[in-house]
Amino acid sequence: MKDLSFLLLVCIFLLAVSSCSEDCNSTATNIVKIKFYTKKPVKENRISFDSIYGVGLKKNLVKDAELRSIYSLPVRSDANETSFVLKKGAISNTITFKYNTLTFIEGRDCGYKIFYSDLDTVGTSFDSVVVVNKTLFSTDTVHVQIFNN
Repeated sequence: MKDLSFLLLVCIFLLAVSSCSEDCNSTATNIVKIKFYTKKPVKENRISFDSIYGVGLKKNLVKDAELRSIYSLPVRSDANETSFVLKKGAISNTITFKYNTLTFIEGRDCGYKIFYSDLDTVGTSFDSVVVVNKTLFSTDTVHVQIFNN
């Protein structure tokens, strides 16, 4: 009876393990989420831009001129730096992000993911920029705070 119980337990375990599919729900992202603030007093600053585009790319990332405080900017996976131009009227501001990438194979069914770490700014025309989260792991997290007048 003990042997039968053990054999049944092993069969159930093997069935459970073989029926498990790989978890392909990684939250890795290539999106840098930036949030704008006023300097004094420090408070959320809602801004609209006419256009936002990556340097060397012609695609405008702004779909509407709606006032918002948070913008999502996609960084390149084939480089360790991405620059953006944020334009409002005659004023253009630039920001360049530097980061490291790590390609990770999740599994046969899931393919690969690229993880972004060590996010920093290496050039900007904004008044003040603070990187608050150096790893791009979630689109729910603000990564960069920009303070302006």
